[in-house]
Amino acid sequence: MTWLYLAQVGDDWFSEFQRTAARSIEIEGKNVPRQLRDYENVRIWGTTDSERKRTHFDQMETGDLVFFHRNGVFFCLRTSRPEIR
Repeated sequence: MTWLYLAQVGDDWFSEFQRTAARSIEIEGKNVPRQLRDYENVRIWGTTDSERKRTHFDQMETGDLVFFHRNGVFFCLRTSRPEIR
């Protein structure tokens, strides 16, 4: 079953979201995590830590949907692939 997660992007994180999740970033360098070495470009997003967020992240599976919103407007839908925790 595919789950839908809602993720709020605060004003203080919006520019970082645009840089790393709305657009892909190039994977390069020697310190690339093992889970990402087979990719040339990825979209990365994360969150601040809390028990509730950790529970949702631990339950998330590849193929689940994440719908991002800001100030009451939904603006981006992505398919999850939780590679690194």
